[in-house]
Amino acid sequence: MAINDLKNNHAITIKPADKGGAVVIMNTQDYIKEGDRQLSDDKYYRKLNEDPTKQYTSQLRELIKSFPENLHLELQSLIPTSPCMGTFYMLPKIHKAGNPRRPIITGMGTLTEQISGLVENTLKPLVTNTNSFIKDTTDFLNKLSQITNLLANTILFHDSFNPFHPSITLKMEYSTRSVNFLDTTVTCNNGTIHTSVYRKPTDRCSYLHSSSFHPSHTKQGIIYSQATRYHRICSDPNDRNSHLNVLSQSMRQKGYKPKTITKQINSAVKMPRTRLLQYREKKISTRVPLVVTYNPALEEIRKIIKDLQPILTEDETLKNIFPETPILAFRQPPNLQQKLINRRLPTDVKNEENGTTHMHRQHSHTQQ
Repeated sequence: MAINDLKNNHAITIKPADKGGAVVIMNTQDYIKEGDRQLSDDKYYRKLNEDPTKQYTSQLRELIKSFPENLHLELQSLIPTSPCMGTFYMLPKIHKAGNPRRPIITGMGTLTEQISGLVENTLKPLVTNTNSFIKDTTDFLNKLSQITNLLANTILFHDSFNPFHPSITLKMEYSTRSVNFLDTTVTCNNGTIHTSVYRKPTDRCSYLHSSSFHPSHTKQGIIYSQATRYHRICSDPNDRNSHLNVLSQSMRQKGYKPKTITKQINSAVKMPRTRLLQYREKKISTRVPLVVTYNPALEEIRKIIKDLQPILTEDETLKNIFPETPILAFRQPPNLQQKLINRRLPTDVKNEENGTTHMHRQHSHTQQ
């Protein structure tokens, strides 16, 4: 009843914060007013009298005709039959003064969504092979370990990058003592680089509550994965233990039992840190997945599958289909975020073909 009341209350708008995982409740009229203000800025948007999707579709089809036949056919298959315009919405930046809204236009269902995915997958191998590419925190930590001498003019990498494009401005934060990058704080002491966990000011430690409607192994895995992350990042064991104490307190506040927390943390720190810094190839499983929407009552399915496995192996046909025990996979049921935060509002459908004003983005530049 309470969820439905919130869902149907159009006087408020519920959105996730731009960073940090917090949930923000805003006055809908203020939300609409800010949306209108941003969309009225002709520096970034141009008002159109009609939906240009049909025209752009024709132009796109003509463009790809000039490509080699095999590529032409592949691109042609990626054009949706009924493309829609992007949906405009905003996320509040609670970490900045005045809580400005970040404008976002979704690409789901739009004309170039699938083609953009193809371009991304094509360019990805080229990007990952560049010397400046950093895959993730583990990759970053490994690259740091290879640094033996920092150049005196390192900070001057910045002056040469900024004139690259008039619409792109790079913001640089630097210090002679420490710097934050990804989820890592890097410090240099007597020529030695040390690393620690970095938390953004907007971090709300929004871990799942122990009573959340999720499998028990999923909730326990949150503690283990976070403890493993701290163990991997922190080069000083004492610093790591300090962060683990904060993690333990946070999980207790979420209702987890101290015994469960301690068990998962101890299991994580038993792994040698050098091993955590090594990439392991993911094994490709050939087991057939049995996907069901999660419900605690379905936990017995695991035992049922195990008990029925002998039947599968005795049948000549089935044993070829199921050479291994099927793997049980739970599909997440609808959550509060889907029911509340993703509720569609008048400004969220402003770009859709419903008789309202259509807006065209003038530049690829994103307002900050």
